[in-house]
Amino acid sequence: MNLITPDFGLIFWQTITFLTVLIILKKFAWQKILTTIKDREKSINEALKAAEKAKLSIEQLKLNNEILIKEANLERDKILKDAISVKKSMIENAEKEAKNVKSKIMLDSKISINREKKLAIIALKNYSAELSLKIAKKLLRRELSNEKSQKDLINSILNKK
Repeated sequence: MNLITPDFGLIFWQTITFLTVLIILKKFAWQKILTTIKDREKSINEALKAAEKAKLSIEQLKLNNEILIKEANLERDKILKDAISVKKSMIENAEKEAKNVKSKIMLDSKISINREKKLAIIALKNYSAELSLKIAKKLLRRELSNEKSQKDLINSILNKK
C-alpha cells in the first residue's frame, strides 16, 4: 500500500524537483516557448486572414466569371442574330439576283426566238419564191415552147401597157 499513499519525503522531493525544473524552464526555455507560441499564433492569424482574403477574391472571381459568362452569352446571341439576318439578306439577294437572271434569260430567249422566227420566215419566203420561180419557169417553158404562144404572150403584154 505504500505505492498508493505517498510519504511526506516523496512529496517534498517531487515538489523540489518540480520547482527546480520549473525555474530552469522559466529561466532558459519559457521565453522561447512563449515567443514561439506567439509567433505561431501570429502566423496562424496571418494564414487565416490570407485564407479569408483568398476566399473573398475567389468569390469576386466567381462573380466576375458569372458576369463574363452572361456577357459572352449576350455576345453569342447577338452574333447569332446577326448571322441569321445576314443569312436572310443573302438569301433574299440571291433570290432577287436569280429573278433578275431569269428575267434576262427569258428576255434574251424571247429575242432569240423572235430572231430565229424572222429568219425562218425569210428563209421560207425565199424558198417559196424560189420554188415559185422554178414552177413559173417550167410553166413558161412549156407554154412558150411553140412560136404561136410566144407571140400571143408578147401581144397581151403590149396591150396591157
